[in-house]
Amino acid sequence: MPGHSHADDKRKVIVTAAMKAFDAHGYAATTMDMIAEEAGVSKGSLYNYFQNKDDLFRQVFADALAGEEEQVERLLSASTSASDKLESLIDYIFGRLRRYVGVSGLMMEFWATAARPERGPRLNERLIRVHRRWKARIESVLAEGIQKGEFRQEINPKIGASLIWSTVNGILVLSTFDSDAQVTPDYLASLKRGFVAALTTWSARGGPPQ
Repeated sequence: MPGHSHADDKRKVIVTAAMKAFDAHGYAATTMDMIAEEAGVSKGSLYNYFQNKDDLFRQVFADALAGEEEQVERLLSASTSASDKLESLIDYIFGRLRRYVGVSGLMMEFWATAARPERGPRLNERLIRVHRRWKARIESVLAEGIQKGEFRQEINPKIGASLIWSTVNGILVLSTFDSDAQVTPDYLASLKRGFVAALTTWSARGGPPQ
């Protein structure tokens, strides 16, 4: 692969090891020694690639969110109905959600660290941008649906986007703390259909269900 190097491979190994360590032990308890042992490298080697634990933690977070932009933009620019775009977007979000549930402890660490700007200011800013970007994407699809007459005119796209995005994040929290939660693919598919059905049914009837 052009531009690929041994350094790239080593960096990837370190980031993967860090993800495992942070997920298993939490941010505070994880040490650079633990990460080095997990990666099978010397502690000194870590500092050839990352300044400190905070720098490595931010990279783990960045990698966890990477790879979505191009695919999401294709979904949003597709020549399909707003309803289809919303379904595709929710499918994509839930696909990522299942991945995040697999490292739910790590995601909680991201949120906890980002919630304390004095501890992780750049992480805080990045997480805020991620949430705003996702809500804006959903909002744009809802606005398109309203404009095309697919969704009812009374819908507030900003509020609708916040509700959908908050529900997705709520499912992640539920899956993390409730071992009895049955967040299966069928459950997620039903929830997606519920979102779309509510918007289109309300549109057909001229208002929300009574």
